[in-house]
Amino acid sequence: YKELNDQENEIRVLREVASVHLNEGKLHQAQQELLAVVERLRSINSSKVHYTYNLLSTVYRTLGDLNKGLMYAMMTVESMNKSQDTLLAANFYGDLARMYLEVGNRERSIEYYSKSLQKWRDERLPNFAMFKAAGYISREMIRNGDPRQALMLIEDLQKDIPPITSIQRACVAQHRAYCYDALGQYDLAEKYFLESLKWYAQTRMDFEVTQEVQQDVGRFYVNRKDFKKAAPYLTKALSYYPQKNALATVKDIHFMLFQVDSAEKNYLSAISHLRMHKMLDDSIFNTTKSRQIEELQIQYETSRKENDILSLNNQAKLQQSRLEQANLTKNVTFVSIGLLAVILVLLYNQYRIKYRNNKQLQLQQGEIKEKNDSLEQLLEEKEWLLKEVNHRVKNNLHTVMSLLESQSAYLDDEALQAINQSRNRVYAMSLIHQKLYQTENVASINMAVYLPELVAHLQDSFDDGKYIRFDLQVLPLEVDVSQAVPLGLILNEAITNSIKYAFPFPGKNNEIDIHMRELPDGRIELVIADNGQGLPANFDSKKSSSLGMKLMRGLTGDINGIFAIGSH
Repeated sequence: YKELNDQENEIRVLREVASVHLNEGKLHQAQQELLAVVERLRSINSSKVHYTYNLLSTVYRTLGDLNKGLMYAMMTVESMNKSQDTLLAANFYGDLARMYLEVGNRERSIEYYSKSLQKWRDERLPNFAMFKAAGYISREMIRNGDPRQALMLIEDLQKDIPPITSIQRACVAQHRAYCYDALGQYDLAEKYFLESLKWYAQTRMDFEVTQEVQQDVGRFYVNRKDFKKAAPYLTKALSYYPQKNALATVKDIHFMLFQVDSAEKNYLSAISHLRMHKMLDDSIFNTTKSRQIEELQIQYETSRKENDILSLNNQAKLQQSRLEQANLTKNVTFVSIGLLAVILVLLYNQYRIKYRNNKQLQLQQGEIKEKNDSLEQLLEEKEWLLKEVNHRVKNNLHTVMSLLESQSAYLDDEALQAINQSRNRVYAMSLIHQKLYQTENVASINMAVYLPELVAHLQDSFDDGKYIRFDLQVLPLEVDVSQAVPLGLILNEAITNSIKYAFPFPGKNNEIDIHMRELPDGRIELVIADNGQGLPANFDSKKSSSLGMKLMRGLTGDINGIFAIGSH
């Protein structure tokens, strides 16, 4: 893109690279890269700078710099409203609400969590961020002494929009546990906390909420004075990669481990955790204090510059006054009244000519601006229509999935299996259209984002899926939508076949590997392999009569690919 002088796509790729570093926990590297992206976006007057502001808010929150985190979260929403690009409004409202909660402004936090939840509910689709927003609102209800109303909110949302993935079920169980804990129903609270741990474990993902649930279970046992049960959960929470979690969270875990070790009379360990808690607490405070000093410096510099400008204006006025007086004296002395009148006429004519020319130039510039605005509006309408088409296609495919699921209740086993396979194929296509309308790029799919969600769906669709480990090594490749749909169907068929036929018995060593990379010649290589029992000795894919095999061969041909299958 740099060689093509395509600045917008070059900057977009730089932002994606910074996002990868953020997910890897390389916070300071991601911070520098994102600040550079902001400067580049401002240099081209981009209206999409809020996506980068949002990532910077996450970076600073994780680093413990809450003032900058809040500042960039507010700038995200301000830029979004200014550009009227509200595609990710629910996400942005939720992130701003999280920052208000971190700095202790609970009233504003609940205001934006409510906005976020309403946006998600308007879409009528289950989403982890939706359940998480509802959870924070319920926790504030608990804080205000109304745990029953909090439980009713979670139950009503679960009934209205049921969770469908492991991570969504985990989030719902986690917040039901909070409610039962506040109601004093500790057995139910413990049950749902442990159920939440089980669902999060099935996702096999390492991210902030995974640490949070371990911390919550530990806090539950600490409050119950059951320090022996609390210790392993708090220790596990602390073992997660620290750079990927907020300093405030790590600080609180150290303090609870101090309580646990003190109760167990492990005083050396308790002192160590208390020191870490104090050090992190001071670090967060110092970061906030530095921000306040920086703001005072900015205010001081602004005030000083304003005074300098006022002084220069006064000097200019004084010099102008002296110059006018000298000109007047010179004119009275050397120029006659007649000559002065002629000069004034000539000057007036010249001014009229210049004024007329400037007026024409302004009119021409206005016409050019109107044309440019019209072209920009047409382009934005085209992008919006594409996103709307993808949204409606995705909704229609979900309707087809629902119809297939309803029909499956009246079919025998063989027909039911065919219906389920068709439903998975429809989901593979639906997921592509969902990703298209959720991103600003409506022409291509990021396979590193698409593949994990497809695999998670297929893993949840089969009983044996939970006994299989998936190894995903997928580069962030952008694939054109005309090729992404066939690729999604090929992946669906290959993964489904491996889950169904590769492993006759459940086992902890069962594994399916999915690798996707770009070859030096520009082609893309997709490898799907398993360590199962392999193919029959006389198997010939070209003579196979199965629909899945025919689909994979046919779809590979449609995208000018090469299809190969074998056992080793």
